[in-house]
Amino acid sequence: MEKSAGGGVQNFKVCLGKFVKTSLILIGIPFNFAPPFRKFQTFGKVSFTSMKALPFLLFLLANASLLLAQSWRFEQYSVAEGLPQSQVFALLQDRRGYLWLGTQGGGLARFDGKSFRRFSQKDDLQGSYVNALLEDEAGNIWIATNKGVSRFDGRRFEHFELLKNGSNAVFAFTFDITGTLWLAGDAGIFSLKNDSIIHVTHVAGQAVGKLTAIFCDRSGNVWAGGGEGIFKLENGIWRHAWKRRAEVLSFVETADGQLLAGIFHLGVLRFDGKTWTILNKNQGLPSNKVQCLWQAPDSKIWVGTQDAGICIWDRAAGSFTYLTEQQGLCNANIHAILGDRWSNVWLGTSGGGACRYRPGRFEHFDAGNGLRSQFAYAVCKGDSGIWFTSDRGLSFYNYQTFRHFGAEEGFADVKCRALHLDRRGRLWIGTEGRGLAVLDTKTLAAGGSAFRFFSKRDG
Repeated sequence: MEKSAGGGVQNFKVCLGKFVKTSLILIGIPFNFAPPFRKFQTFGKVSFTSMKALPFLLFLLANASLLLAQSWRFEQYSVAEGLPQSQVFALLQDRRGYLWLGTQGGGLARFDGKSFRRFSQKDDLQGSYVNALLEDEAGNIWIATNKGVSRFDGRRFEHFELLKNGSNAVFAFTFDITGTLWLAGDAGIFSLKNDSIIHVTHVAGQAVGKLTAIFCDRSGNVWAGGGEGIFKLENGIWRHAWKRRAEVLSFVETADGQLLAGIFHLGVLRFDGKTWTILNKNQGLPSNKVQCLWQAPDSKIWVGTQDAGICIWDRAAGSFTYLTEQQGLCNANIHAILGDRWSNVWLGTSGGGACRYRPGRFEHFDAGNGLRSQFAYAVCKGDSGIWFTSDRGLSFYNYQTFRHFGAEEGFADVKCRALHLDRRGRLWIGTEGRGLAVLDTKTLAAGGSAFRFFSKRDG
């Protein structure tokens, strides 16, 4: 559902429904639409009384080029699909396109788009609880676990011992602009470069405690967060930037340079370079139990929560979109968010495995924006566009404009019930009252006369 800054709540139950006050009739069945509430669309239930509408609906679902009103399509990957464990706390796509998933107790998994390859302690993975994943410039995969940090070069794991005595658990890490690896762990802050490890336990005389998030901004500053607040490394010196006992779990930098921190039980902390402000349920978040943050290519902020799924924060519009199990999420406990190179969004959950969102929207065509009629009886995909039939002939959409074929264009103003495009590029048209017609689309493209009608006289 979406909520505007003014508070309008909408219910996304079905990915096709009421968003324009018009009637699109498929196979003689009206789909009644209502105007949008303010600037948001409300999608209600659509009922069908004839299975004849099914091909058209399947076509709409299969063709993402017809896009306008957004719907949500999620796919779940869990133990049944090959994941070693259903709690996914870390996600990474490497330069070759593989998706890496870190689980809580099942080790590491690599997904090639079809199947999972598992890595566990039997494969020399150091710990079975994977908290974070990174890829370096050489293509090595770094793994933060409950037993320390490891580097995988595609053949073997190399382990780095942070402490000989004490906890080696690492919850997050990041590379800075110099190539130094900074780690946030049970025992504080660590830096790793050229196999040399430096341990930071105190800042300005205060213990940093357990650190659960670390991040390098575009200016090269390193931010670390944990139970004692937020610390900042600037010009080689650590200082306490935000002093408050809290559980800082994630960082992200916005397109305009603001720092956002996901804080469990508090919401989203925002720093504009001068002041710190909190965004929580009072301002529109569905939950204050924020666990992860991700900035999408459109600059919207995806907020993952423990108990309310995803909140997509449009900072420019001051609005929020809520995604829960009602919209198709496999689990409402979100621990990791990743956007891949194919515009999919992957979500790591606690108990539901991984969930992939494939973008998809619908576009509405009627007599008001291209079609000759409110009736669309058949649809067929051509080589360079879409063919539609109506009660007034045939129309072709090249993804930009419509071209119509009726009596004036050498066809007929007749109701067309069926379409089929054969391998030779001939479009076969079943009409009501004029028998069968065929259109040679290749001849049509060359500017020739391309229609021919068949009747009982032709057998």
